[in-house]
Amino acid sequence: MKATGIVRRIDDLGRVVIPKEIRRTLKIREGDPLEIFLDGQGGVVFHKYSLLGMSDDVLRTAKLMAKFAGVEIAIYDTNCKLTGDPSYPVNTPEAWDDFYKPMQFDNYTVYPILCDGERYGFVCSHNTLTAEITMIARYIAVALSN
Repeated sequence: MKATGIVRRIDDLGRVVIPKEIRRTLKIREGDPLEIFLDGQGGVVFHKYSLLGMSDDVLRTAKLMAKFAGVEIAIYDTNCKLTGDPSYPVNTPEAWDDFYKPMQFDNYTVYPILCDGERYGFVCSHNTLTAEITMIARYIAVALSN
């Protein structure tokens, strides 16, 4: 864990203020859900809650589909990368907020993961095999709806 040197007090309602610099770096906005974990060493860890909530099996299957199709992908929830090559950004750029169909961004294409009209994440690839990557995004969407 990285030390920040910032100390905050808990108020009488049990609230802790997360400093603005940390919220900005992690793209945490007002109203964003956070999961709370105990780290086993007496610490408390806040983690951005992922809407994808994908099981390891779904993630593994999506990666296998990409491997068999001969494409490299990165899978994101709405905020950050869940898996993928370091050549893709760690966090989702703000420009992706308006992507509801496959769009070119920098040197790769971004495919939204849509389920019941809601965007739950993205699949990105440098490859131009559109059908294969669309199929992976649709597989993830179907797995989320079950």
